[in-house]
Amino acid sequence: MPQFDMSTAPSQIFWLLVVFGLLYLTFVKVVLPKVGGVIEMRSNKIEGDLARAQSLKDEAEEAVAAYEKALAAARAEASQILHEAAGATRQQLEAETATFEKDLNEKVQAAQARIAAAEAEARSYLQEIAVAAAGLTTEKLIGLVPSEADAKAAVERATAGAAS
Repeated sequence: MPQFDMSTAPSQIFWLLVVFGLLYLTFVKVVLPKVGGVIEMRSNKIEGDLARAQSLKDEAEEAVAAYEKALAAARAEASQILHEAAGATRQQLEAETATFEKDLNEKVQAAQARIAAAEAEARSYLQEIAVAAAGLTTEKLIGLVPSEADAKAAVERATAGAAS
């Protein structure tokens, strides 16, 4: 085998060193700078992406904080509006209740006045009927017709005794 022939070994070693040197220089000057550039570019892109992700995370946290603040403000405003509405409703109810009670009291007083007038009228009619009945009864019982004043006095005495 020619590879193991010792007479060609020095030239093989020479060409081995030349080829190895050329490959080494090619790698050092061409391949490694390109690989290093790609690695650096990837590293820069990853760092940029991480920085952008952190920025977006911070923005999201600020948005959540702003949302929660706005929500709390809206709840406070809704509570205030509800409180004001309840107060206004309560005042309106009290005013309507007072008006209703006033109207009711006026109607009760008017009804009591009508009842008192009707009672007085009924008493006067009863008085007249009692005087007429006393006169007729006296005439039937004893045959005498009493005067209207006497019959009225007798009815008044009888009703005064019955009232006490």
